[in-house]
Amino acid sequence: MQVEKNDVNISKLFNWGTIFEFGLPNDDFKSLVYMRLIGDEDMNKARVYSLRKSREKRLSLNDESTDESIALIPAKNTFSKEQLLDMIVMFSARELSKRAVREIKLKLPKSPDEDSSLLEQEEYQHAIDTYNGKLEIERLEYVKKGMNKLKASLKEIPESKLYTEYKRRLIDEFCEQESLSALRVATTFYGTFRDEDYKIRYFDSIDELNNLPTFAKNQFISAYQSLDIGGEELKKLRGATQ
Repeated sequence: MQVEKNDVNISKLFNWGTIFEFGLPNDDFKSLVYMRLIGDEDMNKARVYSLRKSREKRLSLNDESTDESIALIPAKNTFSKEQLLDMIVMFSARELSKRAVREIKLKLPKSPDEDSSLLEQEEYQHAIDTYNGKLEIERLEYVKKGMNKLKASLKEIPESKLYTEYKRRLIDEFCEQESLSALRVATTFYGTFRDEDYKIRYFDSIDELNNLPTFAKNQFISAYQSLDIGGEELKKLRGATQ
């Protein structure tokens, strides 16, 4: 977990609901939309929905006869061995970054005593101000070393197996994007209402929201995202304000 520089904005903790006016370009149509952050029950439903959509995407991409697979998965002879190596290593960056967050720990600066000198307080604040930068440098170095090690280990693998590994990671990437996109749509659906008491859902189904024209759907998603603090940010706020 990163640290804030003693200047965190706790007002974000209370930004749990909003009203926005949905409108169509070049049209007089306007509609008031009421939104609030969803609770655990609806969040679980949203996660289930995102997992199902990701699974659908994976099955489609793994089936070489589908239009989606033909359009998105390059043929075996598209890339050279070196290109396959580079792309596999590139796809590994996300997982290596997650490992870096789990494994790279940097000791937090020790808070000075109440009777500490001005110099000690200045040094402590400087340590706080530079903590995140030092942590990021260590994590980037971890990722870089991991990518180099992976590439060296892959060089002895036959090109046909490299392609299989590339395809697996490419599909993982598409499914990650699909899952995130579906989660945003689902959370927006569960958090969007027609009334200020949050009783009447604005849409009859998630698919109704998802099937809107992109510009319209993005209005709703952006409005909800402006409310959604996110787990990691919320943890940072709590840690900094306790």
